[in-house]
Amino acid sequence: MAFDSARLKITFDCGYDDDGKTILMSKSYSDVHEGASEEKIKEVANAIADLCKHEKSEVLHIVSNNITH
Repeated sequence: MAFDSARLKITFDCGYDDDGKTILMSKSYSDVHEGASEEKIKEVANAIADLCKHEKSEVLHIVSNNITH
C-alpha cells in the first residue's frame, strides 16, 4: 500500500520548569521522501539535532494512509 504522507518529528529535552517537570519541545518536518530508509531518517534527525542547542529526546517517522478512498 502506498502512503499519502510522511513526516519526521524530533522532540527535544529543554530542561525543567519551576515545578521540576521536564519541558519537551518538538519540531516536525513534512514531505519525507517515500523511499527514505530508517537509517537515512536517523542520519537526518541526528544532523538536525546537532544544530540545535537542546538534546534530542525522541525521533518519530510518522506515515499517514488515507483508508477511505
